[in-house]
Amino acid sequence: MKLKCSDALKITADFSKHSDGNCELWIRGVWLLIKEHRLNECQSDLELLRFYALLYGACRVYATFSDLITDTNFNDDIYLDIDYQPFTMFEKDSENAGYIKEYISNVISEESNIGHFFDLLRTTMNSSKVFAVLYYAYHYQQFSLEDFESDEYYYGGITDPEELENAIFDNTDYEQRKYYATCDEDTIVDEILNDIDVHKLSAFEWIDSCMGN
Repeated sequence: MKLKCSDALKITADFSKHSDGNCELWIRGVWLLIKEHRLNECQSDLELLRFYALLYGACRVYATFSDLITDTNFNDDIYLDIDYQPFTMFEKDSENAGYIKEYISNVISEESNIGHFFDLLRTTMNSSKVFAVLYYAYHYQQFSLEDFESDEYYYGGITDPEELENAIFDNTDYEQRKYYATCDEDTIVDEILNDIDVHKLSAFEWIDSCMGN
């Protein structure tokens, strides 16, 4: 079977819904790596387990990053919407379906799957890029504009030049996000990495250690 991005989003929908920031953006980025390495093409139980395990690892990384960047420690359970039907072990022994589901769920939620996920990240990314992508997703609202936001929306009714200048000065949040909307990826990554605080350092050190640096 060949899984799609929509499958990955459905599987992780509950986690994304209850996570701060834009976790779906993180999962979409993870999907690109999974697809690049053809890890979404699952012809056996083992390959399907690996696919789910990578998604679990991705969610666990996002959750740990969220805790570190905010100095919290929720450590909540991560629920994945697992479709057990494609597993041949489930089809062959339906009498023990409950035990088989528990076994599959336990394999997928092994803590070691975080390490396997970092192995995947390491194929194309370094610690700085991983940190920046996570930070961008978690703080997505700081870097993006809503569909309705524009100069016309905020300043359209202002005709006096001095009043317009004061309005722009008072609306620094919008102006900053408007600036980010014009930036390329490298510029945003630099902006994220150059603004340092203690929680960002803690999160970066964790990512760096997991990436093997």
